[in-house]
Order: sequence, then C-alpha cells, then structure tokens
Amino acid sequence: MGKILYQQNRFEEALELFQNILKESPNEADVQYCEACCYRAMKMDRASLQSFQKVLKIKPDHLPALDKLIQYLDNNNMRLSLAKMAYKKKNYKMALNQYKILVKKFPKSSSLHLSLGVTYVALKENDKAHKVFNNILKSFPNSINSLVTSGQMLSSLHAYDDAI
Repeated sequence: MGKILYQQNRFEEALELFQNILKESPNEADVQYCEACCYRAMKMDRASLQSFQKVLKIKPDHLPALDKLIQYLDNNNMRLSLAKMAYKKKNYKMALNQYKILVKKFPKSSSLHLSLGVTYVALKENDKAHKVFNNILKSFPNSINSLVTSGQMLSSLHAYDDAI
C-alpha cells in the first residue's frame, strides 16, 4: 500500500505507513529504503540521508540505497568543492550561488552559513553579510566557532553593537 501511495506522489501518507511498519520491524531494510525515498521526494535531504545510511547499517549490500546515497553525496560534495574552489579563485559570485543552494539544503549547518556570510563580505555586500552573521548569532548560539567568526566579521563591518 505504501509503494502505491508513493507512486501516486502521496509521499506524506506513504511515509506514515512506512514509519508505522518500522516501529514494529526496525530492521526491515527495504521499508527503511522506502522511507528514505519518501523523504527525498519531499526534499527533506537530511532525513533522507540519515534513512539511506540506516538502510546500509541494516543491509550493507543494499544496492539501491547505496546508489542513491552515492548520488546524493556526490552531488552535494561536488557543489561544496565547487564553492570552495570558486572562492579560492576569487570567483565570489559562483561561490555565493553554490553556498546559497547548500544553505537551503542544509539550513542547520553553521559552517555553510559562515561561508555564505564570508562570501558576501568578499563581494562587498555588507548588508547581506550583516544579516547572515546576525542570523548565525541567533540560530547557532552553541557553536563557538560560529559565534567567534560572526563577531569578528560583524566588527569588520563596523556593526559593533551586534558583534557583542
């Protein structure tokens, strides 16, 4: 039934069915795979990645999960590599575009937010950088690196009240 719902693009309903099965039988690799596919279809990348990893813990030779995981990781790793390379080559606009995409995909990554903010500074888009660093201070209060770097960047932008 869950697979039929998935094929009908009724991902949330399918996900609920798969999760109920997993409560009773948590070591069902194929059901875990279906859960991961639902998350991916719903663009819930972090949950999808975690589910694909669970599949491989249950059954390391589960080829469909391995294939999806490799595709997923290659895409994002390549994007991150491209962003870092573009920044190092001072192609800040390309780096900015890549970091924006990654931040949307991984909104809870303080390091991606930092990279986005630093790239705005490199582009001399100080208002946008200021907004990003203020957001980091609010969103990641337990990340020492994020707090220190954001404070330093805000000070460099002469936003002293926000840096404190």
